[in-house]
Amino acid sequence: MTYDIDLMILLEPGNIRKLVDKLKEWGYRSKVPVDPAALADEETRNSWIKQEGMKAFNFYSDTLPIGEIDLVIESPVPYTEFKNLRRKS
Repeated sequence: MTYDIDLMILLEPGNIRKLVDKLKEWGYRSKVPVDPAALADEETRNSWIKQEGMKAFNFYSDTLPIGEIDLVIESPVPYTEFKNLRRKS
């Protein structure tokens, strides 16, 4: 059995770079044949959303218990609103 996680972070270049570096360090790889560091570039991210219909960027591992981690890059709820909702509950 495998498990997956959906992550939503504030999509700022520094946050994205830290997450991508940590996921690589842990052994995760990008499911699509692109450099995941490109996620830090807002223009590139927006083109993936518009041209490819991408909602999340998938990282995977064949060996770790959590087989997939999806970084949400397009959401109907902005991160700041989502964060505030979590605090209220």
